[in-house]
Amino acid sequence: MLSAYFGPTDTPMQADNPSPDKHKPADVVAAVFDALEAGEHEVLVDDMTKGVHAALSQPVTALYPALASR
Repeated sequence: MLSAYFGPTDTPMQADNPSPDKHKPADVVAAVFDALEAGEHEVLVDDMTKGVHAALSQPVTALYPALASR
């Protein structure tokens, strides 16, 4: 089984999202296939997702400074 994590992707579901940084669906699929072929259990497609994953891997207190600045 493979878990895939990625940010906004240029699909009809994101049609109202004006961000120019949306992923191309083909790029997400290619990353998933590459991870499957490599025998990975998860794939983090973009830098945003990698950052969130890294933050969640830390103790919750590591997030306090970032939360306090909001």
